[in-house]
Amino acid sequence: MAKTGLVVSAHPGDFVWRAGGAIALHAKKGYRVKIVCLAFGERGESQFAWKQPGMTLEKVKAGRRDEAERAAAALGAEIEFFDAGDYPLHLNEAHMERLIDIYRELNPSFVLTHSLEDPYNVDHPAAAAYAQEARIVARRILADGHRRGVALVPRGDWGNRVIDAFTRELTAGGGSLITQALYDPAEHDYSYELTAILHVDDSDARHVRLQNVLGTKLNFEPRHRADIEFVFIVPASATNARLIQPQLKFFYAGDVPSYSLSNAYEPDSTASNQDIDGLMYPDMPWMITGDGSIDAIRSSISQVWENRAAWRSRLFAFGYDACQLMLAMSAKGRSPADAQVAGLTGVLHFDTDRRVQRDLIWVQVHNGEPRRLADSTPQ
Repeated sequence: MAKTGLVVSAHPGDFVWRAGGAIALHAKKGYRVKIVCLAFGERGESQFAWKQPGMTLEKVKAGRRDEAERAAAALGAEIEFFDAGDYPLHLNEAHMERLIDIYRELNPSFVLTHSLEDPYNVDHPAAAAYAQEARIVARRILADGHRRGVALVPRGDWGNRVIDAFTRELTAGGGSLITQALYDPAEHDYSYELTAILHVDDSDARHVRLQNVLGTKLNFEPRHRADIEFVFIVPASATNARLIQPQLKFFYAGDVPSYSLSNAYEPDSTASNQDIDGLMYPDMPWMITGDGSIDAIRSSISQVWENRAAWRSRLFAFGYDACQLMLAMSAKGRSPADAQVAGLTGVLHFDTDRRVQRDLIWVQVHNGEPRRLADSTPQ
């Protein structure tokens, strides 16, 4: 039986220039090599195609498919496309199930894919970044003195990775995730999931039993379970956070501290963000108003980009800090590994493996605007 290899590539260009040599070498040695291409690269790798008159999304995808198929054939490999979109990738359970089937069918001797860190492409490290942020949330919850809580998690591999990282960090610090509910990010009503993890139905049942015993009607307000100290909301998008936070309050859990990730907030509408009032999450200083120097930079960008600046602002901040870090590393008389920058995206520094780490700040939403929280003292 011939040996096999599997290459999981985000975009067509990735398997060509990142793994082309390895693919061709193993194919020449007699390996059956299969490439799984998650997206056509219709946004991130097709800038020249879009400049052609009359270009459409389907035409771009068709062109990218043809190029990728010819490249795979030249390398001696098979190729399958998932068409999961790019910038960002939108992988779902169906994609995961198909990839599992490919693993089972192929039983590969080796697998080539992207590293967890990639400064040149936001799709590659996206899941790893949010997993890291989840650990930051767990540490803050513990520092705030909370130990037991519940979580709402979107269905799919991304949500699984985030909640796994969160649970590991929480448990290591002496905390406990009592239960979690999986939700469909495409839905808008999360009453079933919320009543299940908050045990609101149990409160209703106790009320009915008590009325039956006493034989009289009682004034009553349902209550959530008494053993939770926090709620962790994992939003697939800001829309999910804007739906879940108000529903938590509707189901009598407005008194329970709620924590989330930075993607819970988008600076597109103060009115819409009022729906997440009270929510706490880690974010970069760039997203918070009130710092004179940062506000001045943001204002300059807005003047140039007008209404296009809001959704690009995090990317601008990363670019700005990359430049500042480079300058700090090249300073005379200082080891590059000792460089530290109090930047727009957080405090940047190197760990013992010389990887860049970023310390975020904590904020809470008030009247639709994020406000910086004081540092929490570990308890």
